[in-house]
Amino acid sequence: MQNTDSNYNKLNELGKLIQDYSAKANLNNTVLARLVGMKDTKSVSGWIHGKYAPDEKNTYKLIGLFMSRKVITSLVEAGEFWQLAAERNNYRGYRERFDAEQIQFEETKIESTTTEKSESVAIIKADDSFLTKSSDSEFGKSEPEESEAQSSSILVEIEPEETAPLFEKEPETSSFLLLRPEPEPKPVSRRQDVFFIQRWGVTPIVIITVTVLLVTALLGSLALLLTPGLVASTTNPLSVIVDNMAFIPEGNFIQGSTLEELQKFAALCSVIPKPDCQIDFFTDELLDDPKPGLPHRQVYLSAFYIDVYEVTNAQFERFVKATGYVTTAEKAGQSEVFNNNTNQYATVKGAYWSMPGGPGTTSVTQPNYPVVHISFEDAQSYCAWDNKKRLPTDAEWEKATRGPVGNLYPWGNEWNPNAGNWVELLPNGDTHIKGLKEVGKFPAGKSYYGLYDTLGNVSEWIADAYNPDFYRTAPLRNPFNAPIDGQKVQHSKRGGGWATRPGYLHVAWRIDRPDSTNDTLGFRCARNP
Repeated sequence: MQNTDSNYNKLNELGKLIQDYSAKANLNNTVLARLVGMKDTKSVSGWIHGKYAPDEKNTYKLIGLFMSRKVITSLVEAGEFWQLAAERNNYRGYRERFDAEQIQFEETKIESTTTEKSESVAIIKADDSFLTKSSDSEFGKSEPEESEAQSSSILVEIEPEETAPLFEKEPETSSFLLLRPEPEPKPVSRRQDVFFIQRWGVTPIVIITVTVLLVTALLGSLALLLTPGLVASTTNPLSVIVDNMAFIPEGNFIQGSTLEELQKFAALCSVIPKPDCQIDFFTDELLDDPKPGLPHRQVYLSAFYIDVYEVTNAQFERFVKATGYVTTAEKAGQSEVFNNNTNQYATVKGAYWSMPGGPGTTSVTQPNYPVVHISFEDAQSYCAWDNKKRLPTDAEWEKATRGPVGNLYPWGNEWNPNAGNWVELLPNGDTHIKGLKEVGKFPAGKSYYGLYDTLGNVSEWIADAYNPDFYRTAPLRNPFNAPIDGQKVQHSKRGGGWATRPGYLHVAWRIDRPDSTNDTLGFRCARNP
């Protein structure tokens, strides 16, 4: 039977848009429901078939998701999508507030005309409390709704997904003042077909600036899935750094690789050939046996903090002086040092963290270099001493490095040979190894959440025991392959170091190498909130 609701046609138009955008983004109803936080597909089916419209929060999520997949490509399209749902459900008094804005605009115009006769400065107040309002789920409490009398401008912003860090300020009652001398102000025409409802007296420069900031935040913090072909940096403008540790919010992220991505890495392997740099070497990143169309793992993690930089010589020296700690390499009297000429590790007597190249070398002159010749036990001991931190899990390290958008590399989805410290290919075809460098010297390689040197410089110890088949059986919520006490295991390592070749270097690479101490392996710490 045909729906006789007068709003059905408009609602069905929204359903067709949802269906069309989902198809373009390769999302079925089940995946779409999961990504917007629905318990089942009934609601999604209801949206598509015109039974009802998504509520305000889910409309925000849908727009953010479709923008992240580049099926909504402009704010105009996003605004049209918003209005279809908003006019149906009357979000936040959508229509009433707009009417009130029109009345307030006329009143302000009359008042300002009288005031301008005695004053040469126009004062424009813009209440920004609407911008900083956050959902109950982010802060654990409800904020009072903003009254129409408080609102003197409207700027609609898409609510970030749970996977994006949300540390914006709580709503405030104060306003900012924009002072600018000018003659009699002229009202700026309103536009309803985009997110911005322009107000009288706001200059185009202000509008353009806010628009750019909004688009940047949307593309960075709301994206949930891998955006194919994304080249530009996706560093999160809202990232939170506390005591040189990045806050990683709870939520889903993409873990592992697809067969198609492994083929891309294998092609990069051919730039500087090495026998074991091929697809077969990376199959532990797959969800199942290699086959086309294999999906990523969607993994949920609780919130955590992780060091922005790898632990340095200066930091480790303070630990040793405070505790008298003796490292594994010191006890053994030797450690491995990479030989640039043979491209192999050689055991060097007397090599340890303070003499990284063996007797006659010192790390004293390199306080900001990553500490090396560190064993798994050494790294654990340091982290526990440093404010009760710990080593990150495999999943934590990968999320902190690739972000919620599923980057193939910390900076995006295309290889950048200048984004880190690794084996360099020279124009004449030769290779160049730069050796260990200070932390934080390659800002182009910074990750979405603000971490430096996650690829290159040194590989990093991980808390998990390495298991090549772990992704096939691991839980999808806070996965951790905990080592068994007293049992000798091979631990996971991540990132690759200064002697690593391109092709290996991608965020999903799981380093399958026996535990040892050497001058290409270091660590960074993590902790719970």
